Amino acid sequence: MKTAFVIIATGTVYAQYAQRLVASIREHLWFDPSVFLFTDHVQALQTVGKCFHTEPLGYPKQTLLRYHTILSKEHILEQYDQLFYVDSDMLFVDRVELDDIASDGITATLHPGFFVNNTRGTTERRPASTAFCDYNVSYYCGGFQGGDAKAYLKAAKGMSARIDEDTKNKITAIWNDESHFNKWLADTPPRKTLSPSFCFPENYDGGYGWSAEKFPAKLIALDKGKLGIKNKESR
Repeated sequence: MKTAFVIIATGTVYAQYAQRLVASIREHLWFDPSVFLFTDHVQALQTVGKCFHTEPLGYPKQTLLRYHTILSKEHILEQYDQLFYVDSDMLFVDRVELDDIASDGITATLHPGFFVNNTRGTTERRPASTAFCDYNVSYYCGGFQGGDAKAYLKAAKGMSARIDEDTKNKITAIWNDESHFNKWLADTPPRKTLSPSFCFPENYDGGYGWSAEKFPAKLIALDKGKLGIKNKESR
């Protein structure tokens, strides 16, 4: 299957993260996906993947409008069978085969912080928001998601429209794009659900109540705080 990975990396720090991430994709993924990077550092990243110039939007717009960014190249991405988005500040650290993540619908990753405790997470609870959801069963992270390209792009269109509606009404969902993603999944459950192995907190010590031995790291979410990063240019 033709597979593509999408990364959004604006700002110098996230461009550096993206370089490491792509290297980990090449090392640990036992298939050969195309890599597309939306970045303002095209010259620095053009050797690691296909780059599309994107101006930095700052936080929270950069993450809130991620689906709009992805859809700006829909005519290219729709040519793939499987399509995945991964945060630039993540790293693959163990072998991953396409069958591990591919699906005939949406692939979603359970949020490590809400895997054992408060499994419904913190969804948007204001009825005025199009992300409002008080009926979900599970809570998913925004950092690694995708699946069937047609299904994922359809979801991206639906969520983008809802985000636009919220913006018109001067509402920003509590966790930005992640809130809209969880609303979408509450209505259209994922066809494949990944464990926290695919959003494994760096230096995890068991504090979230699940065992690192039972769910070993496949994809690590890096601890930006260790590097003293205060600005949130992207996710």
